[in-house]
Amino acid sequence: MIKLVFAGDVITGFERGQVISQLAKLLKRDEAQIRRMLFSGKAVVVKKVATDEEAYKWRKAFANAGAVLMVSAGDQEPADTAPDDESVAAGHSPKPAAVEPGIAVDESLDENAADANDSAVTGAVAEEPTLASEASRSPGIRRRNKVYVLLGALVLVAIALTVFVLWVSRPLWQGAQLDDQQQRWAEALASPDTYALAHVDVARAVQLEGLAGTQADLPSPVSGDDDFWQSLARAGIDVRKQIAHMWLAGTHSAKHTGAVIVLSGVFSPDKVKSWLGERYTIESESEEGLMFRTSRANACDAGTTMRAVIGADRIIVGDPASVEQLQMRLEQKAPASQSLQRWQEVSANQLASLAVFIPENIGEAAGGMSGMMLKSVGAAAQPAEGLYLDLEPVAVPPGVELRTQVFSQDAEFINNSYQAFDERIAEWRAEAKKNWPEVAGLYDRLEVTRSDDSVGATVFFDRHLQRDVSRWVSSIFSGMFSSPGEAPTEEQLESNPPVFTNLANAEVKPYASYSDFHNSFFTPTAETGPFAIAVESLTLNDQQQLEVALKTLAYNLPNAPTRGSAASMTLVDVLDAQGQSLLPTVECGEDKNLAPSEIGSSMTSTAFVDGEQVAYTSTQGSKAIALDTGVSASDVAEVKGYIDYRQVNAIEKIVLQQPLAGQVIERNGLMVRFMDAGKHALQYRYSGEVDNLLHVAALNKDGKALSSGSAMWGGTLIGSGKTASVDYHGEVDRIEVVIAKNAEVKRYPVSINTVWPAVNNSLFGAKALPLADPDAVQKALKATQPPSVTYSWQKPVLETVAGPATLAFQSLEFDDRFGMNISFSAYLSNGVPLVGALGAGAVRLTALEFANSEPQALANTVYFPFVHDGGYWMNGEYQPDEQKPWIKGDATFRDRDTKVTSPERIQGELLLNVADASHVEEFAFEIGATWQDEGLSLQVTEFNPREVILSFNGNVSRVVAVRAKRNGELVSDPAKMRNMFGEAGVVLALNDRPDTLELELADSLTTERYPFEVNLAEVAAP
Repeated sequence: MIKLVFAGDVITGFERGQVISQLAKLLKRDEAQIRRMLFSGKAVVVKKVATDEEAYKWRKAFANAGAVLMVSAGDQEPADTAPDDESVAAGHSPKPAAVEPGIAVDESLDENAADANDSAVTGAVAEEPTLASEASRSPGIRRRNKVYVLLGALVLVAIALTVFVLWVSRPLWQGAQLDDQQQRWAEALASPDTYALAHVDVARAVQLEGLAGTQADLPSPVSGDDDFWQSLARAGIDVRKQIAHMWLAGTHSAKHTGAVIVLSGVFSPDKVKSWLGERYTIESESEEGLMFRTSRANACDAGTTMRAVIGADRIIVGDPASVEQLQMRLEQKAPASQSLQRWQEVSANQLASLAVFIPENIGEAAGGMSGMMLKSVGAAAQPAEGLYLDLEPVAVPPGVELRTQVFSQDAEFINNSYQAFDERIAEWRAEAKKNWPEVAGLYDRLEVTRSDDSVGATVFFDRHLQRDVSRWVSSIFSGMFSSPGEAPTEEQLESNPPVFTNLANAEVKPYASYSDFHNSFFTPTAETGPFAIAVESLTLNDQQQLEVALKTLAYNLPNAPTRGSAASMTLVDVLDAQGQSLLPTVECGEDKNLAPSEIGSSMTSTAFVDGEQVAYTSTQGSKAIALDTGVSASDVAEVKGYIDYRQVNAIEKIVLQQPLAGQVIERNGLMVRFMDAGKHALQYRYSGEVDNLLHVAALNKDGKALSSGSAMWGGTLIGSGKTASVDYHGEVDRIEVVIAKNAEVKRYPVSINTVWPAVNNSLFGAKALPLADPDAVQKALKATQPPSVTYSWQKPVLETVAGPATLAFQSLEFDDRFGMNISFSAYLSNGVPLVGALGAGAVRLTALEFANSEPQALANTVYFPFVHDGGYWMNGEYQPDEQKPWIKGDATFRDRDTKVTSPERIQGELLLNVADASHVEEFAFEIGATWQDEGLSLQVTEFNPREVILSFNGNVSRVVAVRAKRNGELVSDPAKMRNMFGEAGVVLALNDRPDTLELELADSLTTERYPFEVNLAEVAAP
């Protein structure tokens, strides 16, 4: 008879509350019972089974829930064990891949409690772990050491990060001499470019794994590929039986950075090639090996080209250059170019080992934040001659020791490293005592050592290694990105704090019942339950596809989280009148159209209802839908989807008093940990069922909610979960944490029968101005002087004159990475009749001049209209601002290809254009509709409830006006030019959806040119 024992251990990545919740579902009990029965601090017999197969099923079911279930042989009874019919779970066997629905739990669990110190459970014996002794040791010690070694591999991965992946290992690390073949691999891999070398004795690992009583589920070496190992098994490849050793080398040189993996053992080349061909893209095959790309099916990127050499006794995989170098070194029997002596002395004969020969290159193989951190570490470690890691088991007390050693002949580096590490440990210890008290004890197990040529650290971990390492690393990084926490000048209270309460009635009011809060800026196209959906805009994306932007809005959703998602919207399909889908076929990658979009942006406002001010909360979200190429808005007959709303019916409020540092809340699968943040801020980390955290309120001494100031929200740098750092206007006396206790998901169908936005705009009534007379313009230009401008807001960094105009430059930026960025305003006297025509003004940049090089020619031109600065329209007539006797045109140059630094001068010219005569042309309004001739094109790129936007290419100085009409009637104000992020466009304010766009184009132009020069030495300091 085999006993299955649970001692309260959880798997790394799972939080205790989350595991309790999952076990409650598995064993059909409530969480309070599971906490009392299984997490009492005692080892408990969960089940007695007759076969190894049944034990495996139960252990896997517990593992899926995040719990470690151990095996105890039937002849070794834990103390006070109950009879078979009183075990925790009776009469059922869980399925390997899913929870068995019929599992029941006996109430007499307490009678099954075993003494935590009993050897049948702990297996604590005083003997050194050896291969010979391992077979005769009790199942308890095998299980315990199994856990140590499984977690030990994870420690190395965490410390080495992306240098190598220990994807096979889990058992005891024990010394053994490398045979001649493995020594040869080590020498061949230690090339001049090798900065790191790792080795795993897989055969011995598997042997010990068998002695440990079970097989561990290997983590996938490919992120997001959960089917990796299963696919190997389906192809007839058993890595445990076929691989004897694994080597990995990281390489870096001035020409390339790469890596190479060597697997030695017994293989079937045909099966391996077949597996590669099914999962990856084979580019070529020759005697030198296979060339393949790492991209998977449905992946958009081409992937990295790799080379594989597959033989009956070896598999070599890596970037082509690294594999070729290894092959040459093997053929030439080249000696090691890196010194292997210290590695062989320190850790080469361990079951797994890592040597970093050139620490300054340690970050070359990693990207993102990990790469940045590792490169910083590598730069600081340049004087080091090598870094070595190993992990060794300890029998008494049972556990593992992690050892790190850094060697250098630079005595000052060794001394400084020792001192810096000692000081940092003291800082971490002090922080842990405040914020992570359960971690503080780990520092008592840590020892920093120093010799003449090395500095190192040793830390001991007991059977909770996985949990302790996770907490330790999290404690170190938890406060890295906190907000400054500056004390406010005075206390400010939250004007409308959110309300949370238990719901007596689970029904939610429909959207229509909140008519008092409706506004003219949101016109629903459809309503479903408490939600309304409006078409926010139609745009033409870069792929020339029509993109529909939907906005979702709801009022007063009960118990909605102040951060995070209250609901999500999912698209099912977009259909035409014949029921055919109008969505594009996604050839690769994720179909973003069908991905759920969050509805969770909440804000509190007030409205006047029957003369009284009423507070309310609005929650909104957005969803973008890209239609197939060539589909128009009029083709759409129905948009189908649904909204899933997570309605919280029961809540729990928990009040914590200062000091908050180190206080932890664990409820309903959620864990929230608070750190020291001073008197005017909160800093906390939450993980597990994060959706259950509804709100955290900072309260003053009177129990009133304080108003928040600056805040930082995001994920954790290390581990799972989220972090928050929030400043408050006032001193925090205590906090109130609101947690969801009970929630249900309600689904509301969505059906939208048009994607045309509902226009809800009013026009200013501005009158279209007549064409300017060229003679009158020329006369006014000759009679006027550049205006002396007074600036209402920020003054320009530089002013210059171009004929009758004042040019005011707001920015003059030059960068060898991001290019040139120049923004300016052109001012003319309002006696010059140039207001109205879209292309009346233009600035052309002709050259950049440098101190010690030839000028760089430019051909950059931007166009702009002139408008009155200030004033207003009344009854179709413009009323000028007497304090601003000028007209103004704004524009921006943004040229990413002009990558220069420190030019001294800019040469250019101002162009003023007047149409001598004009004519009108029309084209039908539709998103994507285009008008063009030989030198100019305009395209409708966006339509929203307020305006239509057209992009243009070519000489827009010919465009006098653009108008929108419906049934022959004008439905737009005079067009304006808009320059957003360097992209110019024509904008028409609307009061109805047009059916026709009208262009007024100049037949001929009179152009006046005024050269100017900008002396960049005169640029004012910001």
